[in-house]
Amino acid sequence: MVITVDRDHCLLIYPEPTWIEIERKLDQLPSFNEQARMLQRLYIGHAQEVDMDGQGRVLLPPALRSFASLDRRVALVGQGKKFELWDEETWNGNCDDWLSRADLSQVESSPDIASLEYLVQPSASPDTSFSGPEWNRSRAETQRRRG
Repeated sequence: MVITVDRDHCLLIYPEPTWIEIERKLDQLPSFNEQARMLQRLYIGHAQEVDMDGQGRVLLPPALRSFASLDRRVALVGQGKKFELWDEETWNGNCDDWLSRADLSQVESSPDIASLEYLVQPSASPDTSFSGPEWNRSRAETQRRRG
């Protein structure tokens, strides 16, 4: 697997086949474009191959741990074809902000995206609530089970 940094100060963990495709696409960006070079430096420049030990653990290189401010408690978040690895406190602090700012109208419209609207806009589904005591209790129970 390959681990690299992200602009949000977390680490991105990719299976090697997925990373090879991403690296190929990044390599194809125009070399005279300043933004493209910054992306290449960020993602390719920090990428490191790592292996799991016999117990399924991964030893993170110190530079990557430092970049993401990883100490003892982390949040491993599945994101489709990759994982994000966050400092647990940073992750928890960002969750409420992301929920309050999520606006699917700013995402390219497709039937698949439109069907997810109720996830970030509670008013879209009368049976779904993302605030109040039930939501907070559910989050607390989930975190307690993980902890």
